[in-house]
Amino acid sequence: MADRAGSAGTGLNARRVYLVAVFGLSAVVAVSTLLVIGFRVFENVLDDVTGGSLLDRIRAPLGLLVATGLAAGYHFAVWRHGRAALTAAGAARKHTIGHVILVTGTEPAPLRRIIEETTGASVTVWRRADAGLLGPNEDQQIAVRLAAILEGLPARRLLVTVGPDGRIEAVPLLG
Repeated sequence: MADRAGSAGTGLNARRVYLVAVFGLSAVVAVSTLLVIGFRVFENVLDDVTGGSLLDRIRAPLGLLVATGLAAGYHFAVWRHGRAALTAAGAARKHTIGHVILVTGTEPAPLRRIIEETTGASVTVWRRADAGLLGPNEDQQIAVRLAAILEGLPARRLLVTVGPDGRIEAVPLLG
């Protein structure tokens, strides 16, 4: 789980670096071509030294400016779409729980996964001494009930106990 989150973060950082590089290069090219176009217009106004029309003199830098503007516009749209998706994902997954202590006698891996996915919190697992034997179907039911319980809890720290009979108790902690 941590590997996926780490690689996704690396991908997002690489994408940001790429977009910043594209915007930076686009700005440099745009400023350069505007300077060349300004020089050619100024040259045409002062004196007709080189001959030819103004459009002939500025067509290459103008084409470069238009192409740069289109590329920057496309990348800006991609950047804005990515920001909107991240904002929507952040609003949908607003986590208030920072740490969960899970006390269970059953196999903790599925419950830990549900807690991490639902709350985004780090999880410490403590095993119960009076472990009950639950079937795989009961483990799945407990995981579904646990996700429903955790969905609306506004605590920074939480103690979750899963009893041998499958009873779930979530206790908000201070501090």
